[in-house]
Amino acid sequence: MLLNMNTTYQTNRFLFFTLLFLFGFATSLILTAQTIYYVDATKANNYGDGTSWATAKKDLQVALDTATPGDEIRVASGTYFPTDAPNGSTTNDRNKAFHLNKDLILKGSYDPATEMQDYTNPSILSGDIGMQDDNTDNAYHVLITANLSSDAIIDGFTFSGGNADGTGSLVFDSESFTRDDGGGIYNYESSPTITNSTFHGNSAKGNGGGMFNFERSSPTITNSIFSENTAATSGGGMFNLFSCSPTITNSTFVGNTAVSLGGGMVNEGSIGDASTPKLYNTVFYANTASESSDIFGNAIDESSAHNASDGTGGGINAGTGFVALTPEEDPFTNSADPAGADDILGTPDDGLVPSSTSPLVDAGVNSQNEEETDITGGARVMGTEIDIGAYEDQTSLSSDMPSVETTTLYPNPTSSEVYLNYATATNTNYELFDMAGKRLATYTQSGIAHQLDISSVSKGTYILKASSGLQDNYYRILKH
Repeated sequence: MLLNMNTTYQTNRFLFFTLLFLFGFATSLILTAQTIYYVDATKANNYGDGTSWATAKKDLQVALDTATPGDEIRVASGTYFPTDAPNGSTTNDRNKAFHLNKDLILKGSYDPATEMQDYTNPSILSGDIGMQDDNTDNAYHVLITANLSSDAIIDGFTFSGGNADGTGSLVFDSESFTRDDGGGIYNYESSPTITNSTFHGNSAKGNGGGMFNFERSSPTITNSIFSENTAATSGGGMFNLFSCSPTITNSTFVGNTAVSLGGGMVNEGSIGDASTPKLYNTVFYANTASESSDIFGNAIDESSAHNASDGTGGGINAGTGFVALTPEEDPFTNSADPAGADDILGTPDDGLVPSSTSPLVDAGVNSQNEEETDITGGARVMGTEIDIGAYEDQTSLSSDMPSVETTTLYPNPTSSEVYLNYATATNTNYELFDMAGKRLATYTQSGIAHQLDISSVSKGTYILKASSGLQDNYYRILKH
């Protein structure tokens, strides 16, 4: 009898603590559940609670301050300016900067109407807070981060107009940020994950016009552009100092300048705290400096591979699959006009798209790529291997499959409709398939000019089958 009572006691005790554990676990899940906040520059104020597009916050920093680690912030396309100084000071507006010291998921380039990201219409974080035509009254930094892990995600933003030409430093999260470094982003002991983003037109009186990584800051950067950033000292595009070894994949460094060293990138640090980034499928072109136009300082990590450069230095030309570019032969459609006719970087008309005959095409390595799209939202990996850089050449979308007679299909990529023009009147049945072979739509057209509406399908790559009665022909179409 005593044995049975003891057994019953032990069983009940076990069940009690099991239920207590499960209750605590469930409570923990509830307390740590992710909240999604919304930000839209077109809102009149910050009175909304920010939990829907209808009640979105107007200012990004308000949402950054409200969110807790693990939360997600979705930012509508538009231009945003820093509204607060990280240390609370208001005596100098140029101290204002977006500031982040907790692991949040920050996603930009959203269209509130579709609730989807559209990288061709970016969320712009701008340091151009003043009224002067030049940048002398711009914010010293666009974004400063402290103590972030790779769980902090920054996706779909343009960073521009930061001008770090000050003196002294400002304090954020008990760290000091010098006012003459890191015009675009200044990371201090911080390693966020950055994708589909652009660093353009930032400057520094010291180092790291586009990005300054300091003291064990090793961000992971993918599908990103560093263009026309400047440093009056070194590292026009990026400066890595003291154990800062970012991993950079599928990215483009073009037209960055430094007065002294490393127009594209500088890696500094001595034995024990050296900075040796890993680079994959990344291109350096037309960067300038008095010494080492592309990379200066410690060599890139020996595992780096499939990069391209029109210069030398920093081990850029030592890795597997290196592509040596010739300055006289532009590997892009028009690098002299990086943003293209629409003057927006990250869109299909950009001059930084590889030309169809570029040595960058199919010169990367697929094993290092985890992205389905390039920085424009276009399909990634159109050939046998990925193209080097942030852009994928899309010209093969209609040219790598047979056409019907002398058919012309346009535009491609498209956002809504495609048109097919025939040399003679043709009756044609069309079928639209996704890449898994599922038929999504059918069309029947006659005459010379045919028009197909594909606005109902999501962004991605599709196969269009055209059956004219004589033969079946196929086209690869990109919907963006």
